[in-house]
Amino acid sequence: NVTIGFHAAIFGHYQDRDAVVIRRTILEDDVIIGVHAVIFGGVRIQRGAVVGAGAVVLPNTVIAPNEFWGGVPARKIRDLPPVVAGASPQVPPC
Repeated sequence: NVTIGFHAAIFGHYQDRDAVVIRRTILEDDVIIGVHAVIFGGVRIQRGAVVGAGAVVLPNTVIAPNEFWGGVPARKIRDLPPVVAGASPQVPPC
């Protein structure tokens, strides 16, 4: 139940100063990732959250349920209404 936009990049690692760090990236149910978004390793995106098109989510970020994030680097833009069980998630207007 996750929608990933065209050319989005979801990584399981990031480059630290002296090493490549491997971290699990978690996308929970009903998440939407916009086109050309970049999600680095260690990110957790909780149920019903939306990452806007072109956003860059930095390593080890936690996006809470039903939040809309966007920008470079990504930050919280606003809260979204909870996802209704059995309904398709909707992309909010910008």
